[in-house]
Amino acid sequence: MARQVTPPTKPFMGVSEVAIVLCISKATVHRSVKKGDFPIRHFVINGAIRFMRRDVQAFLYGNPPESGQAS
Repeated sequence: MARQVTPPTKPFMGVSEVAIVLCISKATVHRSVKKGDFPIRHFVINGAIRFMRRDVQAFLYGNPPESGQAS
């Protein structure tokens, strides 16, 4: 019998993943990040915008965003 292995949850999410979770377009995510009014803090890693999975989950569960952007 094959053993099922649960892949580890990645700590970062990309723009595409965040857009899907929040039911908005990738363009909306990019535009909001550029304007500085996206409610979830973000990081730029090797030129790509990344979000901490725990920050996205906290936002979805109604927790206020942490103060300050880490861009």
